[in-house]
Amino acid sequence: MAQSDPMIIRLRGEQNLLPLMPDIDRPTVIDLSGVPFASSRLLQSLVEDKEQAIIAAPSPGVQNSLKVSGLDKILAISETVDEAIERARKRIEESLKRSTKSFNSYERSQKSIQRSLEMIQKATEAGEP
Repeated sequence: MAQSDPMIIRLRGEQNLLPLMPDIDRPTVIDLSGVPFASSRLLQSLVEDKEQAIIAAPSPGVQNSLKVSGLDKILAISETVDEAIERARKRIEESLKRSTKSFNSYERSQKSIQRSLEMIQKATEAGEP
């Protein structure tokens, strides 16, 4: 899997995400279609990684837990796995664009500094103050 691809985690049964979530470093699709209900530990894990996690296809029990807790208002939730994957890809593309802009700005700054240093060196060699 390339760094630009979203990670996909498919959960089944009564699981929690606590051991998995700390390693998330990019948008990640969490398929909850096979999870009958959302435990408090599962909800806590999703909240802790709300910046990267995109919930996909939550089962009716999970949907109910998200709605009752109000988390449906703050978490990224997609009706299907495909929709969540597309959402994750868009986030990754946006992040790459921001990184490219930052790098280009850094490069321009470095070139400007280099030109200034060259001008100072020439002035020093010519004996100018």
